[in-house]
Amino acid sequence: MTFNVSCKMDAGIRMKVLRGGQLVDENNGVELDEDEFQHLIVMTSPQNPQWKWVAGLRLIFFAFLAVTLATVLFIVVKDYTQAQLTWLMQPVNKSQLLNLHHLQTNPPVGGNATSLDSSTSLDSCLIDDGWKFDCHPANVATADDCLNRGCCWKPLEVHNLPWCYYPLGFAYYVFTEFVPTKTGLRGSAVSTRASPYPKDVKNLNVDIIYETEDIVRIRITDAKNSRYEVPFEYSKTSYDKKPDILNYSVVTSRYGIQIFRSAEKTPVFDTTIAPMIYSNQYLEISTTLQTHYLYGIGESVDFLKRTTNGSRYVLYNHDRIPGSNTNNYGSHPFYMIMDKMGRSHGVFLANSNAMEITVQSAPSLTFRTLGGILDLRIFVGPKPRDVTDQYTQIIGRPMIPPYWSLGYHLCRFNYGTLNHTAEILQNNLQGGLPIDVQWNDLDYMHHSNDFTYDPVKFAGLPDFIDDIHSKGMRYVPLIDPGISSGEAKGKYIPYEMGVEMDIFIKNSQGHIFEGHVWNKKGTVWPDFSHPNVTHYWMRQLDSFRKRIKFDGAWIDMNEPSNFYNGEKNGCIKTSVLDNPPYVPRQIDGNTLYYKTICPSAKQAGGTHYDLHNLYGTQETIATYKALGDIVSERPFIISRATFPGQGRYGGHWTGDVVSNWEDLRQTIPQILTFGLFGIPMVGADICGFNGNATADLCKRWQQLGAFYPFARNHNTDDGIPQDPWSMGKDVFEAAKETLKVRYDLLPYIYSLFFRAHLSGRPVARALFFEFPKDVLTFGIDTQFMLGPGVMIVPILEENYTKNTIPAYLPKGFWYHHYYLNDVIESLGEVHDLQIPVHSIPILYQGGSIIVKQKGEQNTVLSRKNKFSIEAFLSSDDTADGEFFWDDGVSNLPKELVQYNQYSFKVSKNVLTMTTVFGGYDSSSMVLGDITVRGVRGSVTSAILNNVDFPFSFENKVLTLTNMTLQGPSGWTDGLTLVWS
Repeated sequence: MTFNVSCKMDAGIRMKVLRGGQLVDENNGVELDEDEFQHLIVMTSPQNPQWKWVAGLRLIFFAFLAVTLATVLFIVVKDYTQAQLTWLMQPVNKSQLLNLHHLQTNPPVGGNATSLDSSTSLDSCLIDDGWKFDCHPANVATADDCLNRGCCWKPLEVHNLPWCYYPLGFAYYVFTEFVPTKTGLRGSAVSTRASPYPKDVKNLNVDIIYETEDIVRIRITDAKNSRYEVPFEYSKTSYDKKPDILNYSVVTSRYGIQIFRSAEKTPVFDTTIAPMIYSNQYLEISTTLQTHYLYGIGESVDFLKRTTNGSRYVLYNHDRIPGSNTNNYGSHPFYMIMDKMGRSHGVFLANSNAMEITVQSAPSLTFRTLGGILDLRIFVGPKPRDVTDQYTQIIGRPMIPPYWSLGYHLCRFNYGTLNHTAEILQNNLQGGLPIDVQWNDLDYMHHSNDFTYDPVKFAGLPDFIDDIHSKGMRYVPLIDPGISSGEAKGKYIPYEMGVEMDIFIKNSQGHIFEGHVWNKKGTVWPDFSHPNVTHYWMRQLDSFRKRIKFDGAWIDMNEPSNFYNGEKNGCIKTSVLDNPPYVPRQIDGNTLYYKTICPSAKQAGGTHYDLHNLYGTQETIATYKALGDIVSERPFIISRATFPGQGRYGGHWTGDVVSNWEDLRQTIPQILTFGLFGIPMVGADICGFNGNATADLCKRWQQLGAFYPFARNHNTDDGIPQDPWSMGKDVFEAAKETLKVRYDLLPYIYSLFFRAHLSGRPVARALFFEFPKDVLTFGIDTQFMLGPGVMIVPILEENYTKNTIPAYLPKGFWYHHYYLNDVIESLGEVHDLQIPVHSIPILYQGGSIIVKQKGEQNTVLSRKNKFSIEAFLSSDDTADGEFFWDDGVSNLPKELVQYNQYSFKVSKNVLTMTTVFGGYDSSSMVLGDITVRGVRGSVTSAILNNVDFPFSFENKVLTLTNMTLQGPSGWTDGLTLVWS
């Protein structure tokens, strides 16, 4: 057993217990045995006759210490300011953090502390502001409230700092010695005092499981009683023994657990810094953070690099206009840390209860959740791509979307009629805009009821869908989870069948829970945790698809949203589920039932209190299974509410964003963050949803949105038409030009989704993800990468009229899409990039190889065109890439086999293409062009597959064109190009 404890003596001499039981006087570094330690306690006592002499020396010592601290403070402030200017963050220095070491060796057992107890001196409240952990996180605290909890009280004017905080050494639990098991370690934790929350769990089991060489799991559970746990199958691998090699080490003590990456001295996860609480409806655990470079935690409206100044992030799925400092549509208790050496790690808390995550400036992080268990996984990386790989091993790999879904989508709320829908679509098509999917919002329904369409306003909808199918396009309708409960008997089968199958959510009295959304009278909700709900949902979707041949599902309002606060008459005031002892401070509406279902409602899988955050993803799973059978093609589902695991079954759009410049900018960090969450199929409503976009805003949004992984134009019912054609020539030309580039890149983008499916890498990536050793990329969220090869530099300022825009380019060669002959050699600095007419700077990274295909008006047509291979050489004349291909629509079996994977490489004037996997018929695949950019010297010959081939060479560009290399004999069984 190892200890890491500091003891504060009356004489002010600090002692530390080191691992192995050695005691060290920190003032002189002398190791002491136990007898010497006890003698020192006597010698430094105020009752000792020699104390006055010691006290004099003490005054001199503290005077010297004050001068030293002032000097250190000056240096720290100076260095900190400089660090901020250069974006560099020093790792946490544990020796400077007093509260890493606990004072109490014998904490009191039982009962609420009524004051600072005898084992806690006033000095134990002298803690750096950044390391003050909130002892009273609720909205209102008084000095009496605080002191009654045994905590420190210090009112402050500084924003986001707690007034009531834990003293040094405060603990609610003590951990026992851990013993080895065949999968890791097992210990226990015993309550040593009552927390401020009801029903503390007195005895806990603590299991540390070495799941893989890079993933360690910490499960803290009630030793006597079972508690709710997230029902998803996170990681199906059976861990019956620990791995032979571990890339981490675990240190346990009576005050918590520390996880270290191998050969490192700073822990990636450390619970010893603050008390743990484990009551029935309030669980709290804290950890250090290695740096301030924190990412993840969502769904949040924030910068890509999360704010670490006391910010609170609330995770409780909720229908509202996306905003900061409150809860939004999804809940993702996962974060990633970067350090200045380019190393990364991640942490995931598998808990679906309402949650609050506080991040402090130390830096440190506190999880507060209102139920369930503490089930943590630490992913030690060490690269960002390793962390997302490890995370998606647990929550599930992202699905591969159907190819057509990567095209452009057109939608709005309240086209009003089918004729107007068709008119808007036709205007944009006639102008030459590529479009793959037409959508309809709520207004297509009859009385806003699911699985219906308006027989008057949308008469002829089946024929309209058949017509766009014949032209190679697809159709996606809105399908809300809420089912109308107010229709006449015998008139609405979805309700009556749900009652018969008993699959609707019940209230706490056991009656069907009734609220209200869009339906005229009332709304009930399917219980997507019910074992029979998938069968029910499939029958409704199947019946509807026999009437209209829709191709995917847009599932909205599934937080779930409710226009009532609970039922019509509210929720039960005396219920501890509807009104728990703690509610996250910044939750919208200040209650758990604001605009949603009462937490006390009953579901097959438990109470809505536990299952609320799962509702949208459980609906996605049911829809995915149903569409896979009904459509007999790869399902396409976009959901508003999400939870970890959503990416296995569907994508996400960022909801009702506002048509303004701030929301335009915010869509980038939101989309990049969802890539880290394992949901790469993500986008925002192009031009915004709420309000009216100006032509300038819509133009810039179209230019950016053309490169969202999910690209859809959509807006509200009371806004102006904002499809590209309706917004005017300038907007239309901008959309047309940027979508042309997107469609040319679709084979590359589709390959990125394959890579996401195989290893969890995002499609849209933050710069730090691709350049982890370049600290200057860590805070950039106004540019982004599509995979490793393409950089997007949008224009995010109103009335921007300059011909260039500054952008940071990491070290290496960069090729501008519109000025390809001018290679930019960057040393890792800001460059002014030329802005093309109607478009934005799009750059290719040197060292990339990208497969393209000339875009057409939709993907059915573009997939018939020849492929082209384009290599962009790096500073050392090399490049690599990969390319995946299949039919783009077939259902994917569990074992992915019907696809082709190709690997490309350029080295020493040789380009090679190798077939990595060949499970798809490639006979129709035709190669038309090969281009190599950045070739130095001269080229006098080009030999393709051992045959001299005509070529052109100009401005460092080698080009082979007008080829018709088809199928295995032409190129898909392998390709070699040699030039000299």
